[in-house]
Amino acid sequence: MGTRLVDKQLVFKLHVGAVICSTLNNRIVISLAVFFGINLYPYADTVYMRYVDGLVKAHYSGKALPQLSAIKSGATLANAYEVQGMFVSKVMKKRKGIAGFKGALVGLKGQKKFKVNKPLSAVIFQDGWLKAEDKPVVEMSQFPGIKVETEIGFIVGKTITKKIDGLFELKSHFESIVPVIELPAGELENRGPLLALDLAAANVLSSQYIVGRRNPIGSVDPDNVEIRLSRGSIVLNNSTGAAAYKGQWKNLLYQVNRALDKGYTIQSGQMIITGALGDIIPAEPGSWSAEYGALGDITFLIR
Repeated sequence: MGTRLVDKQLVFKLHVGAVICSTLNNRIVISLAVFFGINLYPYADTVYMRYVDGLVKAHYSGKALPQLSAIKSGATLANAYEVQGMFVSKVMKKRKGIAGFKGALVGLKGQKKFKVNKPLSAVIFQDGWLKAEDKPVVEMSQFPGIKVETEIGFIVGKTITKKIDGLFELKSHFESIVPVIELPAGELENRGPLLALDLAAANVLSSQYIVGRRNPIGSVDPDNVEIRLSRGSIVLNNSTGAAAYKGQWKNLLYQVNRALDKGYTIQSGQMIITGALGDIIPAEPGSWSAEYGALGDITFLIR
């Protein structure tokens, strides 16, 4: 079994940070724990805490991110998500808060490669939100190891505090569908085979993302969206919304309930992106464009 984790330095951060973005039941538990000085994770391992400290330093310095599986033998995916939560708590203030959530390994091919049967989940931050209408310029020197991913996002209309069972209820909580270019950045240390838990612990390399035009829910079937990504005249990726295994809506439902399971409240105005569709392309300087059919287009510059 994996070891439960705790960062003792986060006792009051849990009260200030996690209380804000957790469900009501979790807020009560965390508040009582803080009041009575209860250790929420009594079997904490200092290896994990040192890992998180190293991850935060590498995140801000642009150095290679530590690989959890190489540092802690026997670490599990559950451990990795607890580490991710500790990391988010440490950086969320500087990153201007949580803007939403994202999926990864959304395609069946990626899940088979990393030996998982569900997508991964991570947090996106407010300071990474770029508006397509601003024609953003992405500096490669500022964010090493940038990749370009074509994705579809969903903007929350009504705050979600309880797990959702069906798609009808799910759709009632969202106001719009948007084309998204995600720009994950950073590289993991190459100290052994890369595992899904390494990605999860490192918050799946969450960095920047470009958000396009808002389209009302019901105006576009996200599974039928055809996507083409180009750099100049060179087409680099063709895909569809249906490239997400089991479809966009079921993946969105999974990410919603996964975020709630981790203690977050999903706030109105936040966004959930379901994961990369088609190939993941290494960034290169040039003028880029992504066509999403009825969802609209995104153009941006990488230099």
